[in-house]
Amino acid sequence: MDYSSLLTVMYLTTQIGYLSGYIPQIVKLLNCQESTQGVSWVSWGMWSVAGVFSFLYALLNNGDIFLILTTGLIGLGNILTLSLILFRLWSDSQNTADISSASAMMAE
Repeated sequence: MDYSSLLTVMYLTTQIGYLSGYIPQIVKLLNCQESTQGVSWVSWGMWSVAGVFSFLYALLNNGDIFLILTTGLIGLGNILTLSLILFRLWSDSQNTADISSASAMMAE
């Protein structure tokens, strides 16, 4: 096996490991019962933007199918995680507003 083929195999192997790292975060966000205030949506937002531009660069300038595929999947993982965080934050704010309204009505 030449170095180029070995590097391709190593790249794909590490990227599969990288992508599998999204699964625990996504599952936790889906099953989380407490607030997601401690999760940085700003960081996930920056990673999402970087993922989209990495994908576009690979697609438009590079042309390597493996790079296009992995950057696309990484970008999707970032966007999915960011979307779940923002949805949970919005949902938490709605629940807090409902609790505050109910408390105010009960106090009257």
